[in-house]
Amino acid sequence: MSKLCGLNVVQLREELQKRSLVTSGNKEVLVARLREALIDEGKNPDEFKFDGADEDNEISTGTFTTAKMMELLFSMSTEIKQQSERQTEELKQIKEQSER
Repeated sequence: MSKLCGLNVVQLREELQKRSLVTSGNKEVLVARLREALIDEGKNPDEFKFDGADEDNEISTGTFTTAKMMELLFSMSTEIKQQSERQTEELKQIKEQSER
């Protein structure tokens, strides 16, 4: 279990994705967004401990399994696809507005 300040960018994005929040931005932006979400959930962001946030330790000790890697890759590919779809829709809207 890790606290908010101990999460890396991948972990921050995973936590934001679990909450259906925007996952783009640098680490500072992601931390601020997740901090705000925790407050909205009635949780203390300075004390809240995240489950499964010790994957980095698993990787360094060799206990990170193929299944976990596949799960992470699937999660990342899903996020990339969703972002791509959002950006495509935004570009369509911009194009439509510019043609008016």
